[in-house]
Amino acid sequence: MMKDQRAAAISVLRTGAAAIILGGLWGAGPALACRDDKCTPGPGDIRPITNLPLIIGGYGSIRVFDGPTTPANVFPPFPDYTGRLTVALGDLNGDGIADIVTAPGAGPSRVRVFDGADLYRGAPPAPILEFPPLDPDASNGVFVAAGDLGSGPTIVVGSGTGAATVVVVDAAGSVVTTFQPFLPGFTGGVRVAIGGGDGNGPANIVAGSGPGMSGTVVVFNGQTTAPIATFQPFGPGFTSGVTVATGVFESVPALVVGQGANGGLVKIYKLDGLRELASFHPFGPGHVGGVNVGAGQFLAARAIFAGDASGSGVVVFTATVTGISDDSGPAASLSASAGPRPLASFVPFDGAEGVFPAGISLATGSPALVPEPASWALLIAGFGLVGSALRRRRAFAPA
Repeated sequence: MMKDQRAAAISVLRTGAAAIILGGLWGAGPALACRDDKCTPGPGDIRPITNLPLIIGGYGSIRVFDGPTTPANVFPPFPDYTGRLTVALGDLNGDGIADIVTAPGAGPSRVRVFDGADLYRGAPPAPILEFPPLDPDASNGVFVAAGDLGSGPTIVVGSGTGAATVVVVDAAGSVVTTFQPFLPGFTGGVRVAIGGGDGNGPANIVAGSGPGMSGTVVVFNGQTTAPIATFQPFGPGFTSGVTVATGVFESVPALVVGQGANGGLVKIYKLDGLRELASFHPFGPGHVGGVNVGAGQFLAARAIFAGDASGSGVVVFTATVTGISDDSGPAASLSASAGPRPLASFVPFDGAEGVFPAGISLATGSPALVPEPASWALLIAGFGLVGSALRRRRAFAPA
């Protein structure tokens, strides 16, 4: 492919490093970006990453980008499935590196976890865990989240459609608890997230309702599953579903919510007390296709992510709005239309691959879940060859 024929589908407003994982149709069409006249790598064309990934799940495959324009990896997590994927990042095997958690978004009820360390080795990610969180014969898909609720690595699963159910699973794939986050009889599904704490305990489980009821978000204690707070971020008249993510915004634990369909508004709340911090339209006020949200790291800084829930666009924003500091500060007079500053925008899939009617999902992890440079060497070169060099280096390190 000639350089002037590349499918340039990314606009980066700042420079920096972040590993980006994109989901699309396995082996189909041109890539997001190219390097050395090569576009998105296929099998056998894999490069190691060195940064925390952002995962974007589209149709059938997961793609890895090390930085906004450097393709590094691509693989189909379920070779027999080509539909929408839901995704999450979390350290499930205790090696300090974020692993990839994924599930069919509209297919069989199964969750598969892939070793995140393989991405840093430049190897195809190996599956390390698989389990059916709900009825294995169900075909409604599931949503996933990963983190630590205070008792070790955990996966939280929300039902796609059917009876709204949340399942908490440990790192071995065993069910810890199951509960219904909304009123009995609701069948619109559950979007889930893990993050923050209520200030006095472990991380929380966040559940956002799917379509069919007033868009509701419920925050649960991560260990007891007791409800902590319930609210309707877009008012009782909005019934098209709510997407949820947790992260850090203005240096405090925050909850990010998006309109799942029939709208394009995103709101950010301080997790402790649910004070609104920002409200904005990442794809412009005319967008009504819904927004899937995420929060994590981009360009070596905290960031908020928005994915088109009915297409394939992604926008990355700063995790700050000038003036927000605390409950008594300038944020008290912040207008409802204020929002963070965009850092980058890109279209993971160009016209040859089509705009996915089911949209894309996205997730990223904590900056703590990326190896230190010394760990990259261990992962790539092997512990035997590098270990003695590191020991000698430590021996001569200044006190």
